[in-house]
Parts: sequence; C-alpha cells; structure tokens
Amino acid sequence: MPPASPLPDRLQEVWRRAADAALALRARFAAAASKVGAIVHEAGSRETALHLVAELARGRGGRRLVAADAALAAGLARAAPSLPAPDAEREPGAILNAEWGVSWAVCGVAETGSVIVHIDPPDARLTTMLPPVHAALLPDTAIVESLEDGLLVTRDRILRLQREGRPSYLSWVTGPSRTADIERVLTIGVHGPRELHILLVAGEEVP
Repeated sequence: MPPASPLPDRLQEVWRRAADAALALRARFAAAASKVGAIVHEAGSRETALHLVAELARGRGGRRLVAADAALAAGLARAAPSLPAPDAEREPGAILNAEWGVSWAVCGVAETGSVIVHIDPPDARLTTMLPPVHAALLPDTAIVESLEDGLLVTRDRILRLQREGRPSYLSWVTGPSRTADIERVLTIGVHGPRELHILLVAGEEVP
C-alpha cells in the first residue's frame, strides 16, 4: 500500500475539490442541514448577515444577543444599535440572559450539514451552548464534501494551533441540541440551543 500523502497536500486537494464544486456543495449542505433541523440563510456579505441575525432575533421576540468575539459584537452594534449584543469574552455574565448567541463557523460539511466551530476563550465558547438560539456565520467558500474532509480540516487546525502553543477547542455542531434519552422521546433544546441558524457569508476568509 502506498504511503498516505502529507496532510497539507491532502488538505489542499480537499479545498481544490470544494472550490470546483462550490455551488453544488452549498446546495447539498443546505439540504443536509435542513434535514437535521438547522435553518440555512444565504446572507451575502458579513454586514447583511448581521442585519439578518438582528431581524430574525427581533421577529422572534429576542431582545438580548451575545457575540463570541469583539468584532462580531461591534458588527451587531452597527447592525442593530438598539439591540444589546455584548462580547462574551469581556462580559461573560451577558450569556446567562441572552436569547441568541452569535459566532463564526470555520467549516461546513455538506454530507451531514454540520458546522465546525473554533472558539478558544471558555466564556466565549458558551455563546454556542447556553442561549436558546445559536446563529453561526459560515463563509460560503468553507464547505467541504464529506466527513472525512471535515476531519482533515479539524486535524490540520488542531495541529497548527498546537505548534503555536494555543488551545484547540473545536466542536462539530449538527442541528439544534436534541436527545431521546428519556423513554426514547425526541426532545429539542435540552442540552443546548433549540434553534440553529447558519448564515452563508460571501467574500469572507475562514476565521
């Protein structure tokens, strides 16, 4: 059996295939994400995506948002000045009362509709877990085809972060939180958000 190609070469091939099939992968990703209960939005630019998050939150009676980083908090403040959206790392207490948590995702997996989220600060990570609704912004060029491709992306990021001496807190999110532990009755939102909105953002680099 020939030896496996080095990880950088394999990852480069993953992204090349993803670029060649970008439109088809976006459609497949949206379909797969919908099947597991996520809601996918074609959002255009980052500014448009943040305006859409604010509109969705207001339309569902949301009054408090919390962002996973300072840049998202500033963008939400511009998009909706009347809607508080603090930075979770600087104001961790805001997470407890927020109805919406807003973060970036670094990759989407078309096969399963999953998003891969990388957030290092412990408080900021809770923006994807504690609020009832999670809104994840995903660059529309960061969608790969398969679970295997997604695992390569995950492995590469973990190894790069280790070389930099940084923590590597990555999570895969597939639809809203769900469990059937109790009498095999499916319940949504027990261990995390009951809604997941994924906003495909054009013209953005992977964060």
